[in-house]
Amino acid sequence: MFKLRLFLLMFALVITTSLHAARMPSAPAECFLDIEDEQCYRPGTCSVVIKGGLQPTWFLTRSKSLFFAQPSGTSLDPFTDGLQKFHRQYDMPWMAGGECAYMTCNRIEFFVDGDYTSACNKKVKLKTGTNSHAHVKYSIYRGTAGYAGVRFYSASFWCCNFTAFCGAKLGVLYRRHARGTYCFTSSGGSENGTKALSFKKGYVPTGGLQTGINYNSCGCLSLVLKAEILFSGCWKTTDFGRSQPIPYVVLGHTGVVMSVPITFGIRASY
Repeated sequence: MFKLRLFLLMFALVITTSLHAARMPSAPAECFLDIEDEQCYRPGTCSVVIKGGLQPTWFLTRSKSLFFAQPSGTSLDPFTDGLQKFHRQYDMPWMAGGECAYMTCNRIEFFVDGDYTSACNKKVKLKTGTNSHAHVKYSIYRGTAGYAGVRFYSASFWCCNFTAFCGAKLGVLYRRHARGTYCFTSSGGSENGTKALSFKKGYVPTGGLQTGINYNSCGCLSLVLKAEILFSGCWKTTDFGRSQPIPYVVLGHTGVVMSVPITFGIRASY
C-alpha cells in the first residue's frame, strides 16, 4: 500500500508539473527561450535514453475461476473464486529499458523504445467455501515489449532548465508463460497439490500515452522523469482439461491489462 501511495504521488507530481509547463507562455523573456535555440532539441538531433522504474499493473476485467479440488465418484465438486488482482498475485513490477530517438523539427521527435518487465510472485489464498484450505503460487512474471512513437516538446521553462513533453506510442508485448502451484488441504489435514500451466505465453498489441519532464543538466545530458498509461491485450489463461492432473483448474480471463509505468532515465543527445 505504501508503494502504491508513493507511486500515485509521483504520478500526480509529473502530471501537475507538465500541465504547469504548458501554461508558461507569460514567463519573462530572459527565462523563456524557444526550444530551437537549445542544441539538444534542434532538428536532426539524435538521442539515447537508458531508463528504469516501477510499473503498477491491473487486470481490468476479471472473470470467475473454477477449481475442481475434490473428486466425488466419477464427477468433480467444483468451487469458484474470482481471478485474483495482479497485485495479489505479484509484487510491484519493476522495469528497465532503452530508447533511441530522432528530432525531425524543433518540437517533434520520433522514437523506438524497448522495455523489460518482471515481478516476483506471491502466495494467493483461494476461497473454497468449505472447511478445506487452498492456495496457489504462480511463477515469476516476465514481459518484453517494443514500441514506436512520437513525442512533442514544449518550450523550456524555469530559466531553460526544464523541458516538458507529451507523446504516444504503439507496439507489441511478449509475455512469458506462468505455471501455478496449486495446493488444497482438506479439513482432515491431507494435502492435494499439482503444478499446471496457468497463463500462456504470447504476443499482444500494446500502446498508450506519456508525459514527463527533462532536466537539462549539462551539455547534451539530461535527466528524464516520465509517466505513462499503457493498455495491452489480455494475458490468456489455459484451457480446461488439457491433460491436467487433479485438481483441475479453469482460470478466469484477465481482460485488458493496464499498466502505469513511472520511470527515471538519463538522456544523451548528439
